Amino acid sequence: MFARGTIPMHPEDQQLLEIARDLCRKLGYYNLNPDTISWKEKMGIRRLPADHFMILRGEIQLSSRAMGQLTPEEWRPIIASGLIYYKTLTRNSLVGMLTTMLPIALLVPAVLLLSFRYLVGSILIYPIILALMVLTIFAGVRFLMYPKKLWLKADVEAAGLLGKESLVTSLRKIDQLDPNRAGKRGGLGRPSPSDRVENLARTD
Repeated sequence: MFARGTIPMHPEDQQLLEIARDLCRKLGYYNLNPDTISWKEKMGIRRLPADHFMILRGEIQLSSRAMGQLTPEEWRPIIASGLIYYKTLTRNSLVGMLTTMLPIALLVPAVLLLSFRYLVGSILIYPIILALMVLTIFAGVRFLMYPKKLWLKADVEAAGLLGKESLVTSLRKIDQLDPNRAGKRGGLGRPSPSDRVENLARTD
């Protein structure tokens, strides 16, 4: 492990980059070509959590909170899961959005139109409108949770590739780097490290 400032292609960065490229080859992600490791403290005004991972135009971004805190081999399962997530998100995000929201987007106006045409003045129109509101909220929540579902699925695939215990160990170590978040659940759109560990514990 190394303690350092943000220095492009530091020896540890080079190791992480080689790990990422090796994982891309093993996963068959030949169009993902990571060429830089960068450490970010914030995104806008929001301070990034220790488990932050993003790949954008060949640049793998990690949280500066975690810089020097894991060995390159401890990073391997974290990077594997992140690569799988972003590849799956790119491939499936449009399908996921369509299957989640399109049926509701078509159903709600159609039912409202029929309700106002045939049920104006009827007491039945109120429970129908209420049911549509609940259905729309449910679909919206499900849509917001879609990335979280992909993260958990990516963890399972990464664990199958590299072993569950290695990923669990790395996630637990990262979890301790955010004292205020350690052991807590994540939000709607992204699981916390403890959420990810619990999900892996439920898989065979």
